[in-house]
Amino acid sequence: MSLSLSNTEPIATVVRSEVDKYIDCYIHSVSPVKRKAENNRKYFYCSLQAKEKSYRAICFSPEKQSELSTLGKLRSPVKLQNFKLYDNKDILLGKHTDIRPIDKESVGFQPVTFTNTGLIENIAALNKLASEQLVSLKAEAVYVYGVK
Repeated sequence: MSLSLSNTEPIATVVRSEVDKYIDCYIHSVSPVKRKAENNRKYFYCSLQAKEKSYRAICFSPEKQSELSTLGKLRSPVKLQNFKLYDNKDILLGKHTDIRPIDKESVGFQPVTFTNTGLIENIAALNKLASEQLVSLKAEAVYVYGVK
């Protein structure tokens, strides 16, 4: 799996913030910057597709939104360092998170493929998405039952 503390030790479900922790991933679905009403804090969401699974990510550093959005549109893999992992499914990015583009050959997997309209090409690609990630599906009904 692409997520590790060193080259051999996998991340457990506890929160860790060591500098040598990293994840190689593709970025998808970067939201616009939003503002929390109670404390006026700015944030945005995105999804991170690693080799084995996808993660939901929230970032409280709005200046990183344009960089992540551009890398997502370019389908460029990145190495993320200095982040927090919660319950092995959610990632918190901040102003100290290091985002480095890396070679596609060094990642060892391809990004989930979307069509030009943002649709997923096949149902099998849904397994690579983060939980609660919104997607558009286009389907054809094989048979329509009458009203009962």
